[in-house]
Amino acid sequence: MKNLILLTIVISLLIAVFTGCGKRQTLIYNQPELTPEVGYYERAWVDPQLIYTDSILTIIRSDRVDSFYVEKPQKNFNEKIITVAFEIKDETCFTSILLLDISGALISVLASDDLSFGQYKVSFNPSRINYVQPGANRFYLKTDFCGFSIIEEVTL
Repeated sequence: MKNLILLTIVISLLIAVFTGCGKRQTLIYNQPELTPEVGYYERAWVDPQLIYTDSILTIIRSDRVDSFYVEKPQKNFNEKIITVAFEIKDETCFTSILLLDISGALISVLASDDLSFGQYKVSFNPSRINYVQPGANRFYLKTDFCGFSIIEEVTL
C-alpha cells in the first residue's frame, strides 16, 4: 500500500512538472522581434504639449512616453531632423538649447527657459539654419538641463 501511495505521488509530481500547474500564460501584446532589416520601436509621446515651435526648433513635453512598432521605411529621406529626448525629474529645471561651431564657440541660443517635471523632445531642422559661418558644413546642437548635457553633431 505504501508503494502505491509513493508511486501515485511520484506520478503526480512528474505530471505537474511536465505539464505545469495552474493557468497557462497568455500573451497580451504580440510584439515582433527587433531586427533592423524589418522594423523598430518608435517612442510615442502620450498627450504631448507643444512648448515652443518655429521653423528651426520644436519642443514638446509629455508626462508619459510609450512605444509602438514601425516597419522600416523603404526609402531614405533627404531631410534629416535631429531629435534629442530627455527627462526632467526635478520640479523645475533651467534648460538651454545652444548651437555651437566645431570649436565649441557659441553661434546662437535657440531656446532657454525653466522647464517643469516631465519628458521632453527637441526636434531640430538643420536645413533651416542660415546663420552659420560660410563654408561650415558641421556644427553641434547642445542641450543643457539639470546639470546634464546632450551634444549632437549636425552635418549640413
